[in-house]
Amino acid sequence: MVELENDLPPDLAAQVDWSDHHGPRAGADQPTSLHQVFARLGLPPARWTRHHDLVAANDRGHIRAMLALNPPATREELLAIRAADRAAQGCTPEDEAAARAAIAARESRAGGRLTVLRLATPRTSPAADLMEPALGGPGYANLLILCPGEVNFFGAGSHVQSLPQAFPGGWFGGALPERGFWGHASVDAATVVRWLELHLRGR
Repeated sequence: MVELENDLPPDLAAQVDWSDHHGPRAGADQPTSLHQVFARLGLPPARWTRHHDLVAANDRGHIRAMLALNPPATREELLAIRAADRAAQGCTPEDEAAARAAIAARESRAGGRLTVLRLATPRTSPAADLMEPALGGPGYANLLILCPGEVNFFGAGSHVQSLPQAFPGGWFGGALPERGFWGHASVDAATVVRWLELHLRGR
């Protein structure tokens, strides 16, 4: 099972191989889901390709991780991997248009340390990608995306690791402890904004 929630009875779950890179298994020094599956299948190192490097880096730390490869991802590689990622998530032209509108109306909070986007559609990937300087975006220190039914934070690892304690029941991952992401489907967005403002101002 790859990046799936374990909702099986214990006797069945014990018979399954679980590959995931979220929650307790997230981290910059932890194997990505692709690494875990590759190892589980016993594939030789010669089968690992540049494309695998890019996909694994994207899973671990989005665009920053792809740029940290040796050699760094080219703009063409970044665009191709991120386009494939968004397609796999089912992103639509409407999601892309909503992302552009949200970025145009973005809010700056906590002295510029938090950027807030309010999306009209539920897909966050187009907005997160379009905010990236490597893809021509305006950049951000920490990003909070509010969309129908969810809140999603991308930024400093210390806050990604603290948010699950403040708001249990969500998900998190990324290149922790430096940077990562956190999300939740049943919290009050205004409460999360206030929590982040307070913590990003160092109080």
